[in-house]
Amino acid sequence: MKESIVHVRQDQGKEADLYCYRDSNHEIVRIMDMEGNTLAHNPRSRCVIWMSEIWYY
Repeated sequence: MKESIVHVRQDQGKEADLYCYRDSNHEIVRIMDMEGNTLAHNPRSRCVIWMSEIWYY
């Protein structure tokens, strides 16, 4: 797996960059917050739950 950065944004206009791991097909496998905690994400809808809010990537 390759460590990378994913850009996320929210409906209210907030934006952030989070760390992620990608597989050999460049698909996101895992998304982590700034402290390295793994976040729940849904690859089908391309969203992640972070700080009790839904963010899209």
